[in-house]
Amino acid sequence: MQRADAPEALPDALQTLRKLLLGAFILFAVAVGAVALRDWASGASRGLPYLRLGAAASAVLLLLASTWLGHSRQLALLMSATACGAVALTFEAGLWWVERVPDACAGFDYVWKTERCKAAVEAGKPFDGRTTLAALDDLRRSDPSLQLTVPSMSIYQHHPEIAERLLPLGGVPEQSTIFCNEVGVWQVRRTDEHGFFNPPGLYTPGATQVALFGDSYVAGFCVDEDDSAQAVLRRAGVEAIGIGANGNGPLGVLASVREYLPALKSPDVYWLFYEGNDMLNLQVEAASPLARYLEPGYSQHLVARRSEAAQVVSDLFHRYEAEARRRLATGEHVSPTAAAWGAGYTPPTALGTLSSILQLERLRERWERLRRGPDVAEQTYDSTLLGRIMARMKADVEAEGSELTFVYLPTWYRYGNPAVPLAPRDEILALAREHGLRVLDFSRVLDESPDPLAFYPYGLFAHFNARGYARLAEEVQADLRAQGHLSAAPNP
Repeated sequence: MQRADAPEALPDALQTLRKLLLGAFILFAVAVGAVALRDWASGASRGLPYLRLGAAASAVLLLLASTWLGHSRQLALLMSATACGAVALTFEAGLWWVERVPDACAGFDYVWKTERCKAAVEAGKPFDGRTTLAALDDLRRSDPSLQLTVPSMSIYQHHPEIAERLLPLGGVPEQSTIFCNEVGVWQVRRTDEHGFFNPPGLYTPGATQVALFGDSYVAGFCVDEDDSAQAVLRRAGVEAIGIGANGNGPLGVLASVREYLPALKSPDVYWLFYEGNDMLNLQVEAASPLARYLEPGYSQHLVARRSEAAQVVSDLFHRYEAEARRRLATGEHVSPTAAAWGAGYTPPTALGTLSSILQLERLRERWERLRRGPDVAEQTYDSTLLGRIMARMKADVEAEGSELTFVYLPTWYRYGNPAVPLAPRDEILALAREHGLRVLDFSRVLDESPDPLAFYPYGLFAHFNARGYARLAEEVQADLRAQGHLSAAPNP
């Protein structure tokens, strides 16, 4: 029996439109499916290939279903789908136009870097967006020995066989090092005798009054060397040293105290605890060789083995550099640490912009954000383990004739996005007091500030800016004076 909706029931123009739309949908399904299979085979993407395969499969099912509807209804269905696609593309193009960035900030892979670049441009400051590898190549023209520090977290996470034998806690001693770039300036510093960022000659008993131990905040990410908290203290007449590395959690700090405080004998020890990720880092550290430092007296004797530790870090740096360059040349998937060196910037092109719009990247990103919620992992609070570390560290510090103060550092999210779950501040501070630690709550200092975001670069998510580190140094000095450990030293 002939269908009521026969081919001849449509005018020639509509028949032609139907065939064109049908062909376009077939090409769309084939193209999207091919791209998905390519990405899937390369391993370069994770969830996106499945999304693309789903889109291709949906298009195929739509076409198959439409064959049973008759030509006029098939045309109506194809036109409806086309209209929906056009609306989505219009919204995507609108988002691209609204969110367009200055030419100097186009092409960054990371949203946070684009935001900081825009803020820098608006403030009339340059923004250096070179990748780590590009900066390394350029800066080596004046200093061929330049390297990057490989943090201990990278070693025990990606090379446990090395960490079992020897786990360095600092970088290569007396080495020019690319430090970091959060606000558009690549920091280059020279390490001290044990691979930390301090002037030489401080590892002598009596050379320093204050020793700061912690993570990247102690290392001074990402400000000029003269703007770190310990540098500000030194300018104020308080001899201070910073023993910190990015990625350190509470066990990393305990290990650093055990290894380096005996060489320093600094009377005042400040443990800078960062609420942003210290409890997350602790979960990883607990399954690493750092857990051995919970044993009284355990040590790797890193002061005596500094050359051996330096060789481990240097060898890994050269391995990562080779992997990163291979990835850059071939697209081969390599370790996450090496891959990050070549990531972060893709020169913008008209074709790339068109591809981004056609793939609805901004709409998909917003959908993912709504579906996922805040892109920050909730921290597990292990009071038992943290309490053991506090007790052990207090005993180690007092065994050297020093006094330990626990400093609580806030994360930007406390002020910039309060909806993000934070570490349980009150419980952690109560635990510190319970174990007999003196407490300096720097988060309360910022809480009471008229504009806490002023202590972060452009008010955006990052480490402290120079003003933030100076305020921290001021609080440390005030705390020293309150204890009677300083008398007439000026404020920083």
